Amino acid sequence: TSLVQGVAIRWTLGARGFSLVDEGVRLLDVQVGLLRR
Repeated sequence: TSLVQGVAIRWTLGARGFSLVDEGVRLLDVQVGLLRR
């Protein structure tokens, strides 16, 4: 849940300067990679 909230807040405060889908996928990949270790 916090992953989604963080991306949404950064997207809103950053004047929607990046793709939500692309950033969400990128961060999910990072988080899954960390959980695998």
